[in-house]
Amino acid sequence: MPDIFSSPNISPKIWEHYAHWRSHLHDVGEVTDKHGAERASLLISIRIELGNSALPAKLRQARAAFRVKSAVVAALLLITALGVGFWMLRRSQEKLMNATAATPYKSIAVLPFEDLSEDKANAYFADGTQNEILTKLAGIGDLKVISRTSTAKYKSKPEDLKTVARELGVATVLEGSVQRAGGKVRVNVQLLDARSDTHLWAKSYDRNFNDIFAVESDVAQEIADALRAKLSPSQANALAAAPTRDTEAYDLFLKGEYQERQAEST
Repeated sequence: MPDIFSSPNISPKIWEHYAHWRSHLHDVGEVTDKHGAERASLLISIRIELGNSALPAKLRQARAAFRVKSAVVAALLLITALGVGFWMLRRSQEKLMNATAATPYKSIAVLPFEDLSEDKANAYFADGTQNEILTKLAGIGDLKVISRTSTAKYKSKPEDLKTVARELGVATVLEGSVQRAGGKVRVNVQLLDARSDTHLWAKSYDRNFNDIFAVESDVAQEIADALRAKLSPSQANALAAAPTRDTEAYDLFLKGEYQERQAEST
């Protein structure tokens, strides 16, 4: 409500000396009484306050409650995200452990042998040596041996051995190289534990070509011993036996078999 001040013969400017009233004083002119005898200056002090500048208590409480709820929701979302992340990590670890546990230790993949001969026409011989060793290992019932068809697409020495072994479902891998020069043969082989990428056994054979059957049998026997594979008497005899006594015929057989595989792959 406006406050009205009136004072005879007093200038409205006097009130302006009171700082707290200055902005609220308004001069509306002079007035006289009903007889016209008295004249006075009329000042109106208008001070209108709309609302309360202070935040209502209920609103303050609501705002505080909203902040608390927001913090709780954020904390719950964070905890949930961490929980989901931890669960996914555990699941991936369990799958990896299960896959590792499902892979028998007595399992092997014989990768293609690398041909190191100067005469590349001898590539068939490296191919045949790898195939003969794989065939001998496949005859051991206590071993899981991956077929030649499954290993043919891989390199002799893959960069990521663990991935190759996981794709083939084996614990061990045999890598090898063959070098032939005239009547001399060098065969290098190494048996690797693919899970830890460590050597289990490695050996180099420098023999005459006529001794190639003995080399293949020795390699197969060394692998069986390294993996502690059990051999029956018949399996042991088959492992040591030579496919033929005629090495020249055997050489021709390897060439023909190699050419046939090459023709099928094209």
